[in-house]
Amino acid sequence: MNLLRIRRGVSGIISGVFLVGLTVMIFSALSWQFFRADQYNQVVLERQQREWERFNERLTITNVQTGVNTLRFDVINYGSVSAQITDLYLTNLSATPHSHSRHSQNIWMALGTAKTIDTVVTIEVGDTYRFIVTTARGNAFAPSATYIVNEAQPLGGQTVPFTLSFLSDSFQYITSGQTWNDNRSAWYMTEKKGTAVVFRLNVTNNYDRDVRLLSGCNMLMITPDPQGNLKAGYKMFIVKEETTIVGGNVQRFPLDGQWIPAKKSRYLYFSATSENGTTPTSLINNVEDNNYINFGAIFYKIKDDPLNTTYGATVGIIAMQIKTTN
Repeated sequence: MNLLRIRRGVSGIISGVFLVGLTVMIFSALSWQFFRADQYNQVVLERQQREWERFNERLTITNVQTGVNTLRFDVINYGSVSAQITDLYLTNLSATPHSHSRHSQNIWMALGTAKTIDTVVTIEVGDTYRFIVTTARGNAFAPSATYIVNEAQPLGGQTVPFTLSFLSDSFQYITSGQTWNDNRSAWYMTEKKGTAVVFRLNVTNNYDRDVRLLSGCNMLMITPDPQGNLKAGYKMFIVKEETTIVGGNVQRFPLDGQWIPAKKSRYLYFSATSENGTTPTSLINNVEDNNYINFGAIFYKIKDDPLNTTYGATVGIIAMQIKTTN
């Protein structure tokens, strides 16, 4: 009887241990399932967050500069998240066959910000390119233009190659026997008829590269006749810088032209009656008081232009008045 009781007690203990172990296993299985489900949900949420961020990452590329040695452009982040530009893919469409290159970048863009980016990626003047930038989230962005041609373009606030400031010393003149220490404003002038004159204009080069002026540069003054018809009053060609009238002549425009550095202003001198000439322009031999519409025609080449193109541009002086006396 004692042995039977002992066996029954051991059996009860084993059954109890088994039930406890089974319960622990069930709770462990349930805990593992909940834990894995939580992990899965966390991964799904993170993936959904990344997808939302990727979808709301939006950049626009504008103002791709041309006529430069390295690729430069503006980027605006108009999306809902910050962005990190990690790579730039560049294709040279002028190369045969087309050449492709990848360039690592590390540019952060906070939401709502705009940046001008110099990628330090070399591009050749005159070549045609296409490029895209990619982000850490896997998005790709390209400028709206299908391709860009890296030709020199004027920059600055005004979209013209050259500008003239309307100041008293921007437009001046001297007469025979005078030096430029004797200069006077040319917007309104009173001189004896037949007086030989030299004019100068202060012109600003809006390119980001130097330009070389050519001998064809001239200044044209147009005036209405008594019937109101426009006619050419004077046409004078560019001459050497700082020239004066000595011995009835002006100094010829140099064969290598005149340089205006990038983003700088220089005086252009006009007087010769013919291209590369030395005979100065003289005022009319009549006593008159005329208004003139005045234009500066500028012919030039851009430094390091592989095409060696000759360009033409106009600088408008707008209006001036010349009164000739006895």
